Amino acid sequence: AGIDRKIAFSNFLPAIDIQLNRYSTDEQQLRRAGGNFMAMSDRTVRQRTVDAQWAVFAPETWFLYDAYKNRQKVQEMIHERVRQQIVLHITVLFHSSLSLDESRKSIEATKAQADVMLKEVLDAYEEGLLVKSQVENAKVFVKSCENALKKNEREQVQVKADLLELMGLSP
Repeated sequence: AGIDRKIAFSNFLPAIDIQLNRYSTDEQQLRRAGGNFMAMSDRTVRQRTVDAQWAVFAPETWFLYDAYKNRQKVQEMIHERVRQQIVLHITVLFHSSLSLDESRKSIEATKAQADVMLKEVLDAYEEGLLVKSQVENAKVFVKSCENALKKNEREQVQVKADLLELMGLSP
């Protein structure tokens, strides 16, 4: 019984994930020119990222643990808690679906502009105003827009399938 209580208590504790990344080029690279050293670049690049994630931890969880210890109406409280979590998950998936729809519109607009830009770049290349690498860069940009659109469509299908499954409907 004592081990069960400790296991139950550990399931209610919050989980913390922390990640820290630091990338820096503080020292400029020097190149010898004549008798002096000259900096190859006048830029110092620094990038720092801090990610912290703390699981949602409601006071109700402590109450559930206390109720478990006192053997009070745990089943009803757990049932209500699960129902609330399902409603929350459905809400999150629904808003994700709406967000992906808006993202798709933005990606489609970007792709349309990229297609127009590619046509203009090709015309300028045919007139000898641009080099082949600039044409290739424009083509890569169009392809990246196409890939972003396909990725968005896959994510939309997945989110809608998850939403239907969570609501008890067959995707």
